[in-house]
Amino acid sequence: MYLRAERTSDWDLHLYCVRSMLSIFHAAGHFQYAKSAHLYLQEMTELKSRMSRNEFDQFISSGFFTIRRTHDFWGCISLDMAIEQSLMRLLKVQGGLTHGRGVSENQLAYFVLSFPGCMKICEALERLTGISRASTEQHVDLRDSRRAADERDYTSFKRWFENHSPWADSGSLHSLSTGIEGDKTINCHDAFAVGSKGVAMMLNKAFGSVSLSRKSRVLSLATVTDAIKVRDEVVPVNPQALFMRLVWVINRDPGSLSKYLSYELATRPPALFDDISMRKNAKSTLLEVFESFPASELPLEDSQKVVDGGYLLRALVWPKPATFGALIEAYIRHVIRHYSKDATVIFDGYSEQMSTKTAEQKRRASKRTSPNIHFDLQTTVTVPQADFLSNSQNKARLINLLSQTLESEGVRVRQAIADADALIVKTALDIAREKNKVVVVGTPTC
Repeated sequence: MYLRAERTSDWDLHLYCVRSMLSIFHAAGHFQYAKSAHLYLQEMTELKSRMSRNEFDQFISSGFFTIRRTHDFWGCISLDMAIEQSLMRLLKVQGGLTHGRGVSENQLAYFVLSFPGCMKICEALERLTGISRASTEQHVDLRDSRRAADERDYTSFKRWFENHSPWADSGSLHSLSTGIEGDKTINCHDAFAVGSKGVAMMLNKAFGSVSLSRKSRVLSLATVTDAIKVRDEVVPVNPQALFMRLVWVINRDPGSLSKYLSYELATRPPALFDDISMRKNAKSTLLEVFESFPASELPLEDSQKVVDGGYLLRALVWPKPATFGALIEAYIRHVIRHYSKDATVIFDGYSEQMSTKTAEQKRRASKRTSPNIHFDLQTTVTVPQADFLSNSQNKARLINLLSQTLESEGVRVRQAIADADALIVKTALDIAREKNKVVVVGTPTC
């Protein structure tokens, strides 16, 4: 609607659009735009009393608040856009005001006011030489190249929405492209209501006394990955801005950083506890208990394999770029090629209830972070493999999808209630009682 108001020189529609944008400015945290737009609307509303009747009629009826090349087609541009595309371009080109000259108010006035005289000189030179510089009246949107580009864009958008339906009822607020899920703190879908409260805060107040807080802006899905919790309040964090501020502190006072980091802020002995629970020993030390055999002596032929699902998820390196459907197909090919369809794949359990696996899952998740991702076979993978698998909910969804596909291909799949190590050993013993050869495929210490 705003573009339509500018292109058609519709003054009433222009003011209506600016007034409608106020709540969006407040909700997005663009407070300078919000304050300026409030002042702009107030002054433009009083414009009728400051101009003569004839000037005001030309301003709103004849389109004098916009600029157009021609009256042959629908194509006006705003005054600020004309300044950016024409005046600012002339300032920066070779021979412009900013090349080898200072920019004072006096020099800028001479530069701008000399344009009419320069135009007469250019017209006289064109008549003298018989050469004129002119462009076609055809609108750029009607050119073959622009129409071909529009057709490609339309096809891309249509194909994308066919694979990412916005009408699917998933029961959660999530990104259509990445699948990242939002929690109850995400309120970007209520941007108009939140912004309207910010607009109400500015009514009947002097412009200089208005103070807007960042707490009143909405939280988008970006805060799921770039946010910290301070006193039960989710605060969006820009890692690049935070890094630049730390660099500024270090450069300003190099000795201050070491002073601030010299204090012990731990509430319990870091040598015994980490952020999750009591520290544990390395699992690799269990290898010293078991007797190892060369791989060539293991009975691999004519044996039935029992595959640790946790090992399987990490044994395959995810290709880039890829969709989750392509990943599932890659896992299926890997299992059938290396272990055959007679293999039994056993996965860990990831229920919401507390179990023997809960502490270990939290410990692994503390090393890497990944938001909850709502995905299907057509969703593109945008998160690194290690980060994705560190999230228990993402891992549980991938296991459910992979289990269904494996079973449809004839591969037996079992899932433990919690940790799968005991179930893997029990399954291997049950198979060994029926057959002579069974091989457990997994990490050395399970």
